[in-house]
Amino acid sequence: MDGCLSHMPEEFKVSYFSGTPKLKCSTVVSCILEILSDGYLQKCFGRTYLLILKEVLRVRKYWGCIKFDHWNELLDLCFMLYEKPPAHLDKATVAEILYWIVKCGTPQSHLGLRLRKKFPLLVRAFEDSDLGKLPALQASLLKLAITVSRQLAKESRMATCKFGEDITKYVIHLYEHRLEDRYDKKGLMFDFLLLQMHLHHPHGTREGDGAAYAYSWEKWRCQLRSIYGLVDTEMHNIQRNRCKVQVLKENFLRLAVEVCKQVYEDGSSVLDMTNERTINESVSYSVPKRRRVIGGIEAIIEILSTPGKTQDIWPWLSLMSSLFSKYPNILKEQDFIPLLRVIADLQSTCKDSIVMGCLCQCTVSSRSTSVGKTVI
Repeated sequence: MDGCLSHMPEEFKVSYFSGTPKLKCSTVVSCILEILSDGYLQKCFGRTYLLILKEVLRVRKYWGCIKFDHWNELLDLCFMLYEKPPAHLDKATVAEILYWIVKCGTPQSHLGLRLRKKFPLLVRAFEDSDLGKLPALQASLLKLAITVSRQLAKESRMATCKFGEDITKYVIHLYEHRLEDRYDKKGLMFDFLLLQMHLHHPHGTREGDGAAYAYSWEKWRCQLRSIYGLVDTEMHNIQRNRCKVQVLKENFLRLAVEVCKQVYEDGSSVLDMTNERTINESVSYSVPKRRRVIGGIEAIIEILSTPGKTQDIWPWLSLMSSLFSKYPNILKEQDFIPLLRVIADLQSTCKDSIVMGCLCQCTVSSRSTSVGKTVI
């Protein structure tokens, strides 16, 4: 088997894994482990066998038969190879293979026990100064971080929260203003940050509640400000690109709702972002690193009241609609009447169909908050 695979052209080897499985999985994986564990063989054939492993992990009938111990060996070897990949193979591919190992192997074995020890390696990967120049690697690492966090969220919530607190600032640094990219990096960023919000604040619980948890609340509070700054930046970015975006992505909207709930209930009307960097320095135009971000329902009401900006307010209306729908108590009595007046004024003058639809949704959501509030 070893000789056969060693001399086959790479394209032919990959074709072995298309369609109905024809190879015995235990033999293939044993062969892969043998090659990757030997320094000389790894140097000669490491790239080829890692690509074979990648194909194996994409076929359910193959990876479903991988032995219990083999998963642990594959995880350890691939994390080692991430630090120093074989010739002609980039880190993004190794990170992608690690993603498949974690995704497929954790339900099949006790891989989670080993994964907890890999958090420092993942943190180091996000700290890499070259990461900002490698979009494919960014996407692969984000997918890996999301998958590891999801797999360990229940069994190792504390360790997963600490992991999130350690890398959130690096994740936020990857933000770029462009709306789309081939790797869906923004979507992955929002998924990771949303997962961390759920881990730290399940069902919207606040710091001090029994269900909320952070390894370091001081550190997490700083991360919350950064995440809110990211949400604020993205909302304004969407406003500037209204012709290209007409609906908020579901994961971004859910993230915005969760972080706004925490920030608004904190009672801070102005967030000092002096020490928080929320965007990638590689963006095409400059954005001040030192800034103050307005927070609170009253700030959104002020945005909605801005004359001549009717067509640009739909993202904020969508956010408010979802926020009030999930957390009706977030709207305080002193903000209720001003909000109703703004919505009524906008409905009487609005001619934009998208904005009108958002206004109707916001009106319905606001009604759920009116219980117990006196309307004059």
